[in-house]
Amino acid sequence: MSRELPKDWMTAPVKELFNLGRGRVISKKDIQAHPGEYPVYSSQSKGDGAFGYIDSYDFEGEHVTWTTDGANAGTVFYRTGKFNCTNVCGTLKAKAPQNISHNYAACFLGTIAHKYVSRVGNDKLMNNVFAEIPVKLPPLPEQKKIAAILSSVDEAINATQAVIDQTRKVKEGLLQDLLTRGIGHTRFKQTEIGEIPEGWDVARGEEITTKITKGQSPRWQGFDYQDDGVLFVTSENVRDGRLDVSKPKFLPLAFNDKLAGSQLQQGDILINIVGASIGRVCIYDSTIEHANINQAVCLFRVRNNVNNSFISYFLQSNFAIGKLVGTQSETARPNLSLKDMRSFVFPLPPIKEQEAICNTLSRVDSSLKLEEAKLAQLQKTKRGLMQDLLSGDVRVAV
Repeated sequence: MSRELPKDWMTAPVKELFNLGRGRVISKKDIQAHPGEYPVYSSQSKGDGAFGYIDSYDFEGEHVTWTTDGANAGTVFYRTGKFNCTNVCGTLKAKAPQNISHNYAACFLGTIAHKYVSRVGNDKLMNNVFAEIPVKLPPLPEQKKIAAILSSVDEAINATQAVIDQTRKVKEGLLQDLLTRGIGHTRFKQTEIGEIPEGWDVARGEEITTKITKGQSPRWQGFDYQDDGVLFVTSENVRDGRLDVSKPKFLPLAFNDKLAGSQLQQGDILINIVGASIGRVCIYDSTIEHANINQAVCLFRVRNNVNNSFISYFLQSNFAIGKLVGTQSETARPNLSLKDMRSFVFPLPPIKEQEAICNTLSRVDSSLKLEEAKLAQLQKTKRGLMQDLLSGDVRVAV
């Protein structure tokens, strides 16, 4: 932001502009005992998402709220209407609402509140600290115009996110249906992985691959990262259904030569087998000539008569994830072994049906990528507008 404000702007701490308050303890039991129409916002609320609804309200009209404790500490929202907040939410009500737009204040504070969060122990941003945050205020008409512009972008972001969420649900449903019941089948049989079409087979990982292996740590082999060379793929690069090399790591060509067994080829399936991202899957599709993997990533190279996309889609399904890593956190496996991958059982339709299933899922993926690109552009636009408008670097006509 610019160092000098326009002459008709002012700066004042939160405590001079707002009355500070806080929510109260509201439990799930309270909500169950007193269901109603008034939303309850908590540290877990995202945007307008409510923790629940009760039959009374503590706050009415325009407010700014923020999360005081936990992983979302410093997250700021504009609220209006009749609502409630739990005790991990702080509230602001303008002392002179004729001079202050709560929506603008929420936009401004949302850009800087995270800087005031205490990271000692549990994350916290308490009222006494929030009270000292300096707020930059243009004249009220400009505040309203800035808030309206940013709100319109937020509406577009929320609408795009809703499309993405719905598309993901559609994909989950298709994965479940197509990968277990296929296309147009009416006769089914029971197998060790459940009911599948009569014309399908089942096969273990070792039966459908020419290679199942993993890489090694470069440090164990005496190599350091460098600016170019062999692309080194780690679990961070294996996302949900896509390879992300936006922040690539490189190693000397000698590393690739030494570990020839874990060199990557176009079309290899990559599976995270260690850590918090266990079970994430993608297909290696980078055009970088030489690439290798570390010990947290499994290389799964399928035979010519098996469609790699079909296997990748199956590994992304809730059924496969549940079988591989567990469905509950307390029972989830800390890691997967190569033995697990060799013995894992896959459904295997005829190759033409594999391709048809993948074509259907690929169209959904293409739609999803378009919407995700649209969302990224909208978020970039919003960041630019906030930088310009909330600093006074760019003035809006009112």
